[in-house]
Amino acid sequence: MPKQRLAETIKEKIDFIDKVIDNNIELEKFSFEDFPERFIISQLNKSDKSGESVALDFMHLESHLHETAPILASDRIGFYMDFDDISEMENMDNWHTMIMCSEEMKNSRHFCVLPAGKYLCAYFKDYTADRDLFIKMFLEYVKFNNIKLKGIMIQQFKIDVTVTDDPKETIIEFQALV
Repeated sequence: MPKQRLAETIKEKIDFIDKVIDNNIELEKFSFEDFPERFIISQLNKSDKSGESVALDFMHLESHLHETAPILASDRIGFYMDFDDISEMENMDNWHTMIMCSEEMKNSRHFCVLPAGKYLCAYFKDYTADRDLFIKMFLEYVKFNNIKLKGIMIQQFKIDVTVTDDPKETIIEFQALV
């Protein structure tokens, strides 16, 4: 049974990579998308946000999923923020690691709900070098277009270091509830 589940997981990862590669993602273009209620597990403690600390946070969360290789080559990981003031987005200490999960995880102390609704979305390439710049671009777009955010934002890795070793090929999506 474990080998069968591992084979299924690997196939899911390959299907995901094919989907991302075939999908011509428009970078730095803002759009609105309706999302259903979604579920995450989130590391709500403060960390130093160094690469090693963030990796440990993801490993800790992943251990709660009880799945075979749940985040390798997927688009389930990222950062989450529930904020009162939009200016909080510029401080990386306010972001928390998160992994998308199923509602079955609702009994976990790490479980959070992302509400259904309309989200402002944008994709950016090479997030490892320019994430702070992308946050500023996102905030400038919000301000210029007089968009009211409702205090929830996620940064979701679409292509990360588990898929490519070239940082210039990485892609992150920002989503903010409006």
